[in-house]
Amino acid sequence: MRTFRLFSIVLISALHIIPCVAQYDRYYSVGEEVYVVTTPKAIIYRMPDDYNNASLNCKRELIDTLPLKHKIIKKSQLLRVVRCTNVTNQPEFDAYLVEYKDKLWVVNRCYVQDNRLLEMLNNRLNQDKEELKKQYQDLSNRLSCLDGQLDSLRVVCIKECTDSLNYYKQLLSQLPCMRDSLLLAVKAQKQAIIDETYNKWYDEQPASTQKAAKALAIVEMVLGEPNYVGGCDYKFGYVNKSQKTIKYLYWTGTAYNAVNDPVCCDIRDTATCSGRDTGPIETGYRGGGIWECVVYNHSAYTLKLSRIKIEYMDGSTMSISAADIRRLVQAPSTSVFVSSYETKKLVMSDEICQNYISMWQNRLDKLNENDFTYSHNASEIYKDILARKNMLLSELGRLNVKVEKYLF
Repeated sequence: MRTFRLFSIVLISALHIIPCVAQYDRYYSVGEEVYVVTTPKAIIYRMPDDYNNASLNCKRELIDTLPLKHKIIKKSQLLRVVRCTNVTNQPEFDAYLVEYKDKLWVVNRCYVQDNRLLEMLNNRLNQDKEELKKQYQDLSNRLSCLDGQLDSLRVVCIKECTDSLNYYKQLLSQLPCMRDSLLLAVKAQKQAIIDETYNKWYDEQPASTQKAAKALAIVEMVLGEPNYVGGCDYKFGYVNKSQKTIKYLYWTGTAYNAVNDPVCCDIRDTATCSGRDTGPIETGYRGGGIWECVVYNHSAYTLKLSRIKIEYMDGSTMSISAADIRRLVQAPSTSVFVSSYETKKLVMSDEICQNYISMWQNRLDKLNENDFTYSHNASEIYKDILARKNMLLSELGRLNVKVEKYLF
């Protein structure tokens, strides 16, 4: 009874002085003067002489008792505990490493009368395991949250790239129609301005000129440079503005030099020139052409028409005087011309649109590799999330080291 009373005093004292020097010491170490009392006929196992009592790492110790020599202690013994250990792969301590006759032995908890020491250490072990489990779950949740933020960032960026890519692809297919529509709009705008100018000119002309303007628009009157024998070609162009088809058009004119004096043809010995254009020239269509060598004179500079006669397919005729011809030549042009440069200024070119398609496709490809550099804001957000994630992974790594001490 004295032995048991002494053991109880020593054990209760030991429960308050267990050191916690290292991570594993918190569970294995039990202090210097801690004892347990074995049961009668307790089986203990002899540790090898080369067993290093201090060679504990931060993993759980598991002692295999099968190859060890064992001894049966018939009477109860008071044995000093070196530390707690395991003889089975149970999650809790189930044995003691004890001193018996100056040797190290292992005794299972079933051969110890009072296991309060083991229960206390196991409680501490389980509490810490629960705390680590909470920490692990918290880190896992925070990592999942960061992964969710990364996924959301990726979804937003991919949507932006995909929407932009689809927009420019669709735009590329629509550009021809857009240019055609714009061309028509520009033409209509210019035509309105030209028509206004022409109508103002028309209203200011005498009746004879107005009649001539309804029949004909002169678009070209050019006397070419003399060739090596002095022959000059004449280019004359017009547009049929009447509602009737022109059968023939006759023109008559006089050649003049650079100082506005008539010049005679060196071959025909006359300053008068004439020509005929053969139709049919429908309404709104252009007629005319080039008449070769209408005058032979090296000083010939221009040719002024003095009369135009028009014969229509219905047999009717019309004549235009020199004065009316001069006024028709001065009439504002009713032709509308829109250059491709004008539409390019207002509508994106195919090349630029294709460049945008390539740019957004390249950005989309990089996003699939977690490259957010195309956007400064997205890149900064990605770096921040990645930094926080790496920090949590480091914490998780350190936590895993702690968890290892619970593993065999």
